[in-house]
Amino acid sequence: MSDDDMNAERREFERRDTRIEAVLHLDRPIDGFIVNASLGGFLFEPVVDVEPGREGTLEFLGTATAVPVTVVETTPRGTHLKLEADEDVYMELASMSEDMAALLIIAVGIKP
Repeated sequence: MSDDDMNAERREFERRDTRIEAVLHLDRPIDGFIVNASLGGFLFEPVVDVEPGREGTLEFLGTATAVPVTVVETTPRGTHLKLEADEDVYMELASMSEDMAALLIIAVGIKP
């Protein structure tokens, strides 16, 4: 079994490839792209390395949306961010991103 297969089995939520320009706000703003998203978090490609364990917000460029996140780890694939969200945050994300809307529909069991 490949690493990707094992990771898929342990995930609580389905993941979706995407490309959304965003800014991670810690002590200072860090530009990058969200390249993979789930209802549990994001894979973020920052322009600089980010230290795990930090808490901050992730701002989606071109919107007023910023969500609370925790930096879980940084790997060669990117920085893994855990999303700390309630229903209102999920609904806001779904309204601005087709990828997040699809993930929300899948999570609640609605068949497209």
